Amino acid sequence: MHFPSTIPLWLSYLFISFVLTNGYQAEPTNGDNKVISIGAMIDVNSRIGKEQRVAMDIAAQRYNNTSKTHKLALHFQEPTKDPFRATSLAEEMIKTQKVQVIVGMNTWAEAASVAELVHQTRVPIISFVAPTITPPLMQIRWPYLVKMANNGTAYVKCIADMVHAYGWQKLVAIYEDDTYGGDFGMLALLSEALQDVGSMIEYRLALPSHSYLPNPGEFIQEELSKLTKNTPSRVFIVLQSSLDMVIHLFREASQMGLVDKESAWIIPESITNLLDSVNKSGTSYMQGALGIKTYFSENSSEYQHFEAQFRRTFRYKHPEEEQGGNSTFRNTESLSGVVIWPGKTTRVPKGWNMPTKQNPMKIAVPGRTAFSKFVKVDYDEHEKRYKYSGFCIEIFEEVLGLLEYDLPYEYYPINGTYPDLVQLVYNKTYDAVVGDMTILAERLQYVDFTVPYTESGLSMVVTERSQESTWMFMKPFTWQMWAVTGAILIYTMLVVWYLERDSNPEFEGNWKVQISTALWFTFSSLFFAHREKMYSNLSRVVMVSWLFLVLILNSSYTASLSSMLTVQQLKPNVTDIEWLKKNNMKIGCDGDSFVRTYLEKVETFKPENIVNINSEFSYVSAFKTDSIAAAFLELPYEKAYISKYCKGYSGSTPTTKFGGLGFMFQKGSPLAKDVSKAILQLLEVGELQRLEEKWLKPSGECYNNLTSESTESLKLGSFWILYVISGATSTICFLLSTIHSLKSSLRCPNDRSPWKRVVKLTRKICSRKHNKETTAQKDVVTSGWDCISITDNPEHQQAMSLQLPEIITVSSPPTQL
Repeated sequence: MHFPSTIPLWLSYLFISFVLTNGYQAEPTNGDNKVISIGAMIDVNSRIGKEQRVAMDIAAQRYNNTSKTHKLALHFQEPTKDPFRATSLAEEMIKTQKVQVIVGMNTWAEAASVAELVHQTRVPIISFVAPTITPPLMQIRWPYLVKMANNGTAYVKCIADMVHAYGWQKLVAIYEDDTYGGDFGMLALLSEALQDVGSMIEYRLALPSHSYLPNPGEFIQEELSKLTKNTPSRVFIVLQSSLDMVIHLFREASQMGLVDKESAWIIPESITNLLDSVNKSGTSYMQGALGIKTYFSENSSEYQHFEAQFRRTFRYKHPEEEQGGNSTFRNTESLSGVVIWPGKTTRVPKGWNMPTKQNPMKIAVPGRTAFSKFVKVDYDEHEKRYKYSGFCIEIFEEVLGLLEYDLPYEYYPINGTYPDLVQLVYNKTYDAVVGDMTILAERLQYVDFTVPYTESGLSMVVTERSQESTWMFMKPFTWQMWAVTGAILIYTMLVVWYLERDSNPEFEGNWKVQISTALWFTFSSLFFAHREKMYSNLSRVVMVSWLFLVLILNSSYTASLSSMLTVQQLKPNVTDIEWLKKNNMKIGCDGDSFVRTYLEKVETFKPENIVNINSEFSYVSAFKTDSIAAAFLELPYEKAYISKYCKGYSGSTPTTKFGGLGFMFQKGSPLAKDVSKAILQLLEVGELQRLEEKWLKPSGECYNNLTSESTESLKLGSFWILYVISGATSTICFLLSTIHSLKSSLRCPNDRSPWKRVVKLTRKICSRKHNKETTAQKDVVTSGWDCISITDNPEHQQAMSLQLPEIITVSSPPTQL
């Protein structure tokens, strides 16, 4: 048996003695020792009062045996329930017994009233209790009041930490009224501390003082019955109460099944310190309750010596109390070790009214849904019961198999709107909803959701029309591809013309003939149909890079065009929400869901332009009769619709995201956390993906249609390197030819300025004369520009050598002397 309350008393009296010895004048005795009178206001008829008196006597005796100058004299008074009576007792002790310090008081009201009374007498008051919330200017108001206890802040902080550690969200606060309205300061502190850890007080059970109840057990039973009807929470926090009331409370709660393996009880230090003094019959109902107490070391020799003396003295003075004691009741292990909870289990209780086979969980199921693939309710006439199937139902049943405990349940079909289902769970008519419930911020104010088992967003479904047109042959390439291809073709044409203009007879003639020849040559090379012969090696290099580019472009163009002609090209009739609003077009949505409200308030559609549609079949007829131009569906419904009605419809990528679809539970239910964990396990092993493919994946013709994606036009980004290679090759060959021509020009006779050479070359290019011989003669007699036409082509050099004598004869007649 432990006596934690006695040690602070013993130490406090040593402190009191020291203060009195140094600050007060005492009456001398026969031995010239000064006597210090101490008044004690304790309930000497109660177990705790008897313990306190024995501890005080031991402390005073020890002090008197060691002190040679001062002696302690104890004067005991028994306080009443009335705090005003405590003040009169204190005043009487000060006047008649000349007490120099008063200790004790079991309530803060008594301590405060006594401190107010003796303020003028300057008598120190040492209180065994402390206020829940320290009053402002307390030291100024009661300068001689000393508290030997912690205020309520430490207690509620300890409770909040335990609640957070075990993940409890909703609690029941129980306290015994003190006749003056109860300690609402403790409730305020606890409520604030719980909010900081994400929990709350859901129910408050105020019990009257035990002395005012003729039949406490019957009254408590009635109050607990009301509690079970109003809250499923099974975490009970006893803030303050007398020991007798706590014993009655646990007895009735245990008989009603509230101290079971899913319940948690926390009792205050004032009760924990008394449990050793209660007989086994009174504590048998409290097995598994968590008790809070102030920690102090029990290993010092001074403490152990005092405890041994206390045991002997208390057993001698109060043998009847020792016989009824329960020295083996408490498990004093810390929470870091193994904790034995109510029901003799080591598993942390849920703190919730968990379903049983006798009282299974009531699950509401949407009786009418727009898409039966998610939830379908059928009534079996033969078996006289409802049957439930669908994507949501199968996921929930898979989740149940992953829970670490059995969860008895029953489905109930509800033919109401989705807001109606939220309200039914909020008012505790049903425990949960299994169906296609979208997670929204507004709904989270009233209920709890699991993590989503499928994503959600707003998608627009519209009809499609064929994209076939007379310009289909232009579709394989984007306009950038066509523009760059045309530019590189012209550039290649000019470079080929420049390289072949002097050496290739096919490129002779005026500038129009030369350009048309070069253009035809380059264009025909697109189809590998060119027949012109090339004389320059640089031209051949240019054509190799160009023909390689043409080969790739031809192959890609042919493949892309073939794909486009094979797969039917469809285009949505509507692609913009703003166009719908601007033209006052009719749109359709599920009138039972939140989508209609969203379209009105967020997307600002006119209410008269929104048509309520309650089934997937109604969407088809509405589109066919042109009753609606578009339908707005959540992403899962859009998948289900397109998977079944794939021909002529398309869905847009959602631009607005929602929380997804999840299962709904009552606020604070621990089942939401457990089911969320199971959903994540299904997601990680790919089971959710398998179920989604089973229920929402298209089949047959729709599957082939959806998997045959429309062919996109080829983009420049896929071929830019080929264009760069071709253009760079042409540029390099052009520069090499130009450099070679300039070097040749420098080696020939030159009597004209560079500007005149350029003019002469331009005239030569634009000349309309075609005669090869005449051109050759003029080239010879002209200035040094003849060297530009001389190339490294062997055939050309041979032709020029054969004509050279004739040209010289004609051009240089004999000089007449």
